Amino acid sequence: MKKLFRLKLNAVASLCEVLFNIACLFLSYKLLIQHVGAKEIGVWALANSITALGRIVDGGSGTSVTRFVAIARAGEGDQSVIENAETGIITIFGIYSGICCIMFMGILIFDRFLPHNQSTVDVIVLMPYTILSFWMLNVASAAQSCLVGIHLSFIKSTISMVASVVQLVLIALLVPEEGVKGVALAQFFQYIIIFCFAWVSVCVRLKVMPRLPYKCSYAVFMQIVKFSAGIQINNIFNILFEPLLKALIANFSDLGTLGIFEMAYRMITQQRSVIVGVISTVLPSFAHLQIHNKIEFKKLYYNTKFIASTSALVAAVFVVSISPIISLLWIGDLNYQFISFSLILAPGWMLNTMAVPSYLSAVASGSMVNNIRSSAAAVILLVVCGWPLGANFGAIGAAFASSFAIGACGVWLWRVNERSFDGAGLGSGPINFE
Repeated sequence: MKKLFRLKLNAVASLCEVLFNIACLFLSYKLLIQHVGAKEIGVWALANSITALGRIVDGGSGTSVTRFVAIARAGEGDQSVIENAETGIITIFGIYSGICCIMFMGILIFDRFLPHNQSTVDVIVLMPYTILSFWMLNVASAAQSCLVGIHLSFIKSTISMVASVVQLVLIALLVPEEGVKGVALAQFFQYIIIFCFAWVSVCVRLKVMPRLPYKCSYAVFMQIVKFSAGIQINNIFNILFEPLLKALIANFSDLGTLGIFEMAYRMITQQRSVIVGVISTVLPSFAHLQIHNKIEFKKLYYNTKFIASTSALVAAVFVVSISPIISLLWIGDLNYQFISFSLILAPGWMLNTMAVPSYLSAVASGSMVNNIRSSAAAVILLVVCGWPLGANFGAIGAAFASSFAIGACGVWLWRVNERSFDGAGLGSGPINFE
């Protein structure tokens, strides 16, 4: 009963976190529109997308931390949990420190060869700040993963909401003077707050004196690396999708259109994150039940699947219905590009969201083959369909290609993962996770 209460509390807190962060995102974009305009938002989107390519060599370490902390929590004792948590944070700190150093050097090298038009210069000037924010984001996410792994997602959500308020205040103070650079600085301080409070919460829960992580177990490190290698390719394809999409949009339009698309894309993916944020709280339970009680896992999977599917449908209809109102409030007028992008993107991301429970089940079991195939297929479809559609129909065509790719591959993943758990589907027979 206590575990069920904690699961519901984590889900409700995660829902509140995502809704609150969406409100903060809305206000922050409103401030950006007022002070810098859609073109500068396009510059910000492009710089962020380039920086996000650093995740290609991540190897899925964040997901690994949650999984191994959850498994240790299930039966190995608090000492094993803190050992896994510290090793995970140190691993991610090392990985992203190296990635960001390489990206800094890359800026210095490629700056000499890139054409120095105004748009390129704006992106290059902004990138050191987005890289710094990117580094702190991933270190903070490692500490949050530890909280999720010990079933304290509600604390993680509370910390995230407080930090979002700090970020919004800093954006209001910095953006009028610093432009979009102020957003990166605000995010950097937001992530510092998240890391500090999340890690102290982990230490208090495990009855350890709060300290900076310093112990790294070689055995745990190798386990994390081994598991991470299995999901690295999947992450590579997921990371490539957004930069490729925005490159297509920018190629077949301009930075102003990319800025409008960025706002529609964020609105759609944020409503998706409301559902995913709630659903993802079951990952530690999936990992635990797949080892200890497969019958209970089946019940939990069914309930999660129903919630995800129903919520995705309702959310997609709702967000498309209110897109004209969001356009008026956010942009200041009835922007038909924004409404069109919203209408095109919503169905694809709805179908993709319905596949989230299936995806999480595969992650919890350590079997990532179908997840990788789905992500690879989405990128291939985006390029194969996006280029001809973009050439003929502009940014609208590229957006349609992205929606089709992400939706079709989500449906395929949903079906094939369930068949892989059991030849007759999850509905009957024993479940084999080997």
